[in-house]
Amino acid sequence: MALLTIKGDTTFAIGDILRIKIGIEDEWMRVLDNSNAPTYEVERDLAGSYASNDNPTWGRGSTIVNYGQSGAGGLFMTSSEDYSPYLDILTHSGSPWSTISTKVRLGNLEGISDSLYGTLSGYGLYSDNVYLRGKLYAPDIKTAISGSRIELNSNGLIGYDGSNNEIFGMLLDSISGIGDVGDFIIGDINGDHLIWDSSEGELSFTGTGGGSDFISNIVFSTIDGNTASWASGSIVFSDGTIRNIVSGDTGNIISTTYIYFDSAISETILQTTNLFSDTVGKTKVFLARVELPESGQNQVIISSDKIKGTIISGNSIVTGSILAEKLNVMQLDAIAINTGSLTIDETINVGTGGKLILDGANKIIKVYDDSNNIRVEFGLLS
Repeated sequence: MALLTIKGDTTFAIGDILRIKIGIEDEWMRVLDNSNAPTYEVERDLAGSYASNDNPTWGRGSTIVNYGQSGAGGLFMTSSEDYSPYLDILTHSGSPWSTISTKVRLGNLEGISDSLYGTLSGYGLYSDNVYLRGKLYAPDIKTAISGSRIELNSNGLIGYDGSNNEIFGMLLDSISGIGDVGDFIIGDINGDHLIWDSSEGELSFTGTGGGSDFISNIVFSTIDGNTASWASGSIVFSDGTIRNIVSGDTGNIISTTYIYFDSAISETILQTTNLFSDTVGKTKVFLARVELPESGQNQVIISSDKIKGTIISGNSIVTGSILAEKLNVMQLDAIAINTGSLTIDETINVGTGGKLILDGANKIIKVYDDSNNIRVEFGLLS
């Protein structure tokens, strides 16, 4: 134990940790008794920097800094320490020579290692919390360096999972091969993903497996009132992958049945299920729905709600992919139409000038030639 006399009106508390530093000499002390202040009983060389009885002799003019007790903090400003210049706001847990915790640093950030950001570098501001009032201007904002995070930059707002995979994005600028301003992406931009094209109003899938863009030439047919079948064909995905499918059938169905492809089960055999949710997934592609016939009909109803992902494009539509019940057009040019029920608005044009009029109200059928002369008329004639 030793006595230390300090000139001034300030009284140090018992337990306060004091530091005296001049040049290379640097000693830490703890106040043990302040009853005779300004002369204090102190414990010297807390940091163990000096051999026994080899502590420095401190004279008049020496500067003493009070670091307080465990949990206390302070300001530290330097232009000579390692990694300076910087200004620190800090705390310590009772041993400031080894337990300093930097809460805020302004200046050179080198020398700071953070559990979230790793080793910092460059000049800037480091802190646990930042509250700003007003505008924030920054070209690149990240919630973490890697792993689970959100990044905002001039290209857009991008989200990443813990494995550093992109899981969603809102594009603020056009990215070649990906999308345009305002497009929203769910999934890995460089892998399987869903894109909402805001300018076109289209939702599409892109990737290497189920849920991606695809074209199928598989033809579905009815067998009877409870069975549908399909011929062998292929599914071509947007990345060029081709899956050759063998023929098959649903077997006798008792309720609505969904036909789908699942590469995780088979790359050649289509699957069937009574739950539409079973057709959705990374390795799956929904192909057709089979329903029991309506009253008075003896054939199951087959429909497909999906062609090339969710978008119909190109110059052709695969045979059997659109049924009459799903078709609403002003004009239809076709080689043949095969439908169980056909509703026509009064007139059917025949050839270049003739026409057929179906008068449902009067229950009369009239056939006209190219010169608009009636050639055939039958029904309830007055």
